[in-house]
Amino acid sequence: MTPIIGNFGPVTKVANEGDTITYNCEATGYPKPTIAWQKVGSSGLLATGNQLVLGSIKRTASGSYACIASNGIGSPATRTATLTVQCK
Repeated sequence: MTPIIGNFGPVTKVANEGDTITYNCEATGYPKPTIAWQKVGSSGLLATGNQLVLGSIKRTASGSYACIASNGIGSPATRTATLTVQCK
């Protein structure tokens, strides 16, 4: 069964520089999907697992972050969250 992302969020978040932000992503499917996190427009992975934690963020952290759930069946499922970081 191809992955389906259910619980995800927050979809949009506004935070201050220095804050810690946590995004959550849960997916179902068979076999059980693995979850990876990537900043949209970047080639590297930021984390794997259900949570993405960004600590002591700077304004350069502003952008979109993708939760990618894959299990080798069909295409991966993707949901995107947007983060806006403001000056303190």
